[in-house]
Amino acid sequence: MLGLVESKHTEVTMQDMNKCWGNQDIDLVQVPAEEGGSGGIILTWLKDSFTLDEYEFKQHWILVAGCLQQNSFSCCICTVYAPNDRHGRLEVWNQLREVRAQRSVPWIMIEDFNEVI
Repeated sequence: MLGLVESKHTEVTMQDMNKCWGNQDIDLVQVPAEEGGSGGIILTWLKDSFTLDEYEFKQHWILVAGCLQQNSFSCCICTVYAPNDRHGRLEVWNQLREVRAQRSVPWIMIEDFNEVI
């Protein structure tokens, strides 16, 4: 499983990802970068390691639900690239809370929340 944030790509093809993975059997979900190359999220995985049941995405996150094959572990994997402004981050958190409330399986997060504590 590989989550990439701030890809700056408006589109990533399977051929592009096969170069990264070494021409293995992969799948991916992506959120394109905005005009001007800002943002972009890619979540990709080996098909024999993760079985996809469903996915959902917004501008700042991707969620895939499925099963990690090695141990038959049902879960959601979420990649987040939050905005730099406080209001935008709050909106992302609220979206994720809503989506989380709809699912009872554990979550694995790959994130850049752009938060400083």
